[in-house]
Amino acid sequence: MIPVLSTLGIKPPVQDFFAPWLKVTAKEEIGLVYPGQEKSPVWEIISPYGSLVPTTSGIWCAGANYPLMARHNFLFYSATEALCFCSMNTHWLARPGSAVFSALGLLPSTAQIGTLRLKFPHARLHVVFGSDLPGRVMDCKAALWSKEKNGHFRVQQDGVAIRYGGKTFLIPEPKFSLHRFEQQSGLRAGLRAHKPKAGFSSFLEMIRAGLL
Repeated sequence: MIPVLSTLGIKPPVQDFFAPWLKVTAKEEIGLVYPGQEKSPVWEIISPYGSLVPTTSGIWCAGANYPLMARHNFLFYSATEALCFCSMNTHWLARPGSAVFSALGLLPSTAQIGTLRLKFPHARLHVVFGSDLPGRVMDCKAALWSKEKNGHFRVQQDGVAIRYGGKTFLIPEPKFSLHRFEQQSGLRAGLRAHKPKAGFSSFLEMIRAGLL
C-alpha cells in the first residue's frame, strides 16, 4: 500500500486498481501525469499536506485499457477526487474495463470532453464536480459540451442567469442543478451527476471527515 493514500483513507482495493496510473515520486508523495499538448509533463501531486491540481489541456485517465469496452466515464476536476469517490463507491471497480475515471484539471474545456467522447464512444458520461455552485455549473457545461453546444452562465444575487438556445432564464441558486437546467433548457444529454452527501462539497471532504 502507498502510505500517503492509506493516511488519506483510500481503501486498499482502490489503491490496487489505480496503481498502474500512479507514480511514487518521493517517500511521502505520489504523482499523476496529465498527458496533453504541453511540452513538459503536467502533474497532479498528492502529499500529506494536500494535493496540487493542475490547469491543463491534458487528461489523467485510469481504467482505460480497452476504450471500446468502456460503458461509463466518470469526470472529475482531480485524480484525488476520483480516488476518494471510488473509496466510497467501490462497486464501480467490480468490472475492469467497464468504468473509466478521467480528471480534467481545474479548468475543464470543451476540447477535453470532445477528446473523451471520441476515445470512449460507448461510455455514458458521469459528472463528479462537487455539490457547490461552481461544481453544479460545471455539470451543465459538461452536458452542453458533450452535445457540441455551449451556453453562458452568470451568477447573480437572485440565482444563476443562463443564456442558451436563443433564450435567457434564471434558476434560483438553491434549486440550481443539472436536472433543473435540462428541464428549463430542453437539453437531454444523458449525463448522470454524483454528489457527496451530508452537506459536503466533495468526496475528499467526506473522507477527511471519516465518513467512509
